[in-house]
Formats: sequence, C-alpha cells, structure tokens
Amino acid sequence: RARKSYLLAKEFFPRSETVYQRLGSIYFKLGDFHDAYLSWKTANTIRPSKETEQFMLEAKSRHESQYL
Repeated sequence: RARKSYLLAKEFFPRSETVYQRLGSIYFKLGDFHDAYLSWKTANTIRPSKETEQFMLEAKSRHESQYL
C-alpha cells in the first residue's frame, strides 16, 4: 500500500525529492533494486546528496548481482 500511496504522491508532487527518496526506499525493501535506483536517481537530480548517491550505488550493486 505504501508504494501505491507514493506513486500517487508522485503525480501530485513531481518535483518532491522526499517522495522519490521514500519511493526508492520502498522499492529497495521490496527487492526491486532497479526501480529503487531510478527513484533515488530522480531524487538526486532534484536535490543532489552524497547520501542518495550511496543509496544509488547500493541499489545498482544489488541489481547487478541478481544477474551474476
């Protein structure tokens, strides 16, 4: 349900870094590392952050390791 709520929030607040941060965290917890990466990348575009960059690296690493 949280994912559904944040997808709706994204429609109303398309430039909200917080919405994309939280959506990335939800995807990550669901094991959807690719979408987590994309959400965090969007959040980082809106408001660059070293913390978000670390989240992106972790998601990318986990996504790639799924296919090894």
